[in-house]
Amino acid sequence: MTAVRMATSDINGVTPNKDEAETLMINKMAPTLYSMDASSPANAVRMFADIIGLDLELKHIDLTVAEQKLPEFLKINPIGSIPALKDGDFIVSDSHVIMKYLLSKYAADQVESLYPSDVQTRALVDQAMYFNTGVYFIKLKGVTLPSLFGDCTETTEKSKKDINDCYKVLEVFLENRKYIAADHLTLADIALLSTTSSMQPIHKLDSENGHIQNISKCRCVKDLGGDLLCEDLAVKDRWRSYFNELLNKQHKEVQPPDLPPDQGLVPPVTPAEVQTARRRSRNRKVVGADGVPIEPWKAMGPRGVGTLSNLFPRTLYRADPKPMEAEYYYSSLQRQMQTVLITQPACYINKMAPILYSMDASPPANAVRMFADIIGLDLELKQLDITVAEHKSPEYLKINPIGSIPTLKDGDFVLSESHVIMKYLLSKYAPDQVESLYPSDLQTRALVDQAMYFNTGVYFIRLKAVSIPSLFGDFTETPEKSKKDINDCYKVLEVFLENRKYIAADHLTLADIALLATTSSMQPIHQLDSEKFPRTAEWLSRLEQESFFKKIMVPGVELLDKILHSIWERNKQKKL
Repeated sequence: MTAVRMATSDINGVTPNKDEAETLMINKMAPTLYSMDASSPANAVRMFADIIGLDLELKHIDLTVAEQKLPEFLKINPIGSIPALKDGDFIVSDSHVIMKYLLSKYAADQVESLYPSDVQTRALVDQAMYFNTGVYFIKLKGVTLPSLFGDCTETTEKSKKDINDCYKVLEVFLENRKYIAADHLTLADIALLSTTSSMQPIHKLDSENGHIQNISKCRCVKDLGGDLLCEDLAVKDRWRSYFNELLNKQHKEVQPPDLPPDQGLVPPVTPAEVQTARRRSRNRKVVGADGVPIEPWKAMGPRGVGTLSNLFPRTLYRADPKPMEAEYYYSSLQRQMQTVLITQPACYINKMAPILYSMDASPPANAVRMFADIIGLDLELKQLDITVAEHKSPEYLKINPIGSIPTLKDGDFVLSESHVIMKYLLSKYAPDQVESLYPSDLQTRALVDQAMYFNTGVYFIRLKAVSIPSLFGDFTETPEKSKKDINDCYKVLEVFLENRKYIAADHLTLADIALLATTSSMQPIHQLDSEKFPRTAEWLSRLEQESFFKKIMVPGVELLDKILHSIWERNKQKKL
């Protein structure tokens, strides 16, 4: 990878002198990061770039004069958030998405370290990053924005409590490991480090108890000789050399034994075939591609299936030497029996179904349910009642310390956040559908991620800003401010759909499923104006015809509508 020198300019590309202009000419191939020195998401990207050795061209945005809301910047990032990345003609926003994109493109050799491919570890990294976007950073903005643009004079007690709740979640993340999601540094640590350090001027972390240390007490480090380094540049250089060494270690090559390959006439059953068999078995008609009815296997039970699997190979192997036809027949039969043994009848598979802690009116939970219906995965649903705060009960907080809905329990593995759950289930239970629902193309996947992080950190927040004060406050209708905020989100969807019929690709992806759940649930709160937002209206209308929408979202939205209007009417009566 060729490093590119860093240059800075403002949003309009103005450079103060000839020398910097020449530097920018050198830098014309460098990725451009629209940034601000005090922005924790932007600083996460900058720390990440420093770790992988990638220089960026920085363009500074001044929030105090609302440069992020200027038409010039909104053309680059319609969300109006910082940071945004411009890499050639490709533009993407959200710090977590930017880091994932840059990692895949510019430091592919470090992907396994910073964003491990292991399904569960990657899910934990994703879970932490979505928590950072949808909860942790929101608490930080809950103090900084009223301070910058309002009359906030100090951190309120309510904000301190909310931030402490986030620190508690970090404690749980770090309960069995020294890093957030693995036994080494990952993207999750970089993202949460930036937010946590930026949180200290707002509400300092109490380091007397717990796994998180006060960052201000960790400034000094030791050099290779054991001497203490406390000067900023020296500390930075030491960390850089440490991470360069750590992330560029070469693993010992293990030479495989020189043995001839053992290839049968019929290859072994693949994981994708097993998942196909499982999906087909859910209707209790067939157990796989062989078309054998499920009824005989159900009658035999697991013991009978095991007996037959032992009987058939013994009988066939007695024909010695076997003619080619018999060899092929045996291999085919063995393949069928493997599928039967792995999938088992649907009545036995259902005992192992992943558990989803859900609520019928919850858009994120309904997104997971629609997704599961699409890939043909049965889920065991456990309903939670938020009106009596079941999601905040000690029993539930042991499962999900964030106290959010939904949560997935798959065997001993527990995971929260709807987007993360969908990605995890897709990788584990429907690998043959990954390319369609979460494309591997670098830019397309970044666009899917961008839409899902927008859903978590902006769009769904606007929905909660009305639904929560309605359920637990005195709202009697949707305030005008909220209507404007929701319209701003609809504008973003219009941009997403500008050159395509779906959110991030020319076909349905996880981004559509996630945003469909939020958009349809938004209608009782603030109806989409089809004249102002025609592309979004057409997209919504098309997806409303899908069977998964009618099965799950229609009753979910009807319930939400009923709940909200009932509460609004009750609150009106209280004010009379």
